[in-house]
Order: sequence, then C-alpha cells, then structure tokens
Amino acid sequence: MDNPSDWSDTITDIDRVRDGTLWEEKTATGQDPRIDTGRWVTKHVLKKLDAYARARPHLKGFEDASIGVHFTESGATSAFRSAVESAVAQWRSSHPGIEVKIRWTE
Repeated sequence: MDNPSDWSDTITDIDRVRDGTLWEEKTATGQDPRIDTGRWVTKHVLKKLDAYARARPHLKGFEDASIGVHFTESGATSAFRSAVESAVAQWRSSHPGIEVKIRWTE
C-alpha cells in the first residue's frame, strides 16, 4: 500500500482482507527464549496497527474497516498473549474510533 500522494512512501502491506477486516498475519508464539516480547510487540504489532490505521483512508471502501492481528501458529505462551493483548488494549484507548481484533490459533 503506497501513499497515493507520494509514491515513494510505502505505508504497509495488507496480508488479508476478510469480512471487512484488514488482517495482519503473524507466526510468533513467544516460545523462542531469545525474544524480547516487549520490543517484538512494539515493532510487529503496534507499528503494524499504526500503519494499517494510516493506510485505511487510502483504501476505497475500507476507510472505516476493522483491523485484525491473526496469530497463525498455535502454542502462544500465556505471557506472550498477555503482552500482545495488553499492548493492543492501550493502542485501542489511543484510537477509540478503530476496532481492533486479535485472533489466536489454538
């Protein structure tokens, strides 16, 4: 998704659009002991939410679409899930007009 006003400004890629929701797909589960969960969530979830929110106005018919984050691999640790859900809750409070969904593969 490029900014139509500035073709050199690539906003993000949208992994999937389904049922009116723009979905970002992630494979992380938090099981890798080398992961810094807080840094990972900031980079791979919060920055993506920001990018999807920025892209929505440029997507005809999806200007008010929900944004979803789908964790496609099963086995997410409880600490990882908690970190993601807490960060997304804070993001939602800063962006009250945007619905954010989280989907966990079990």
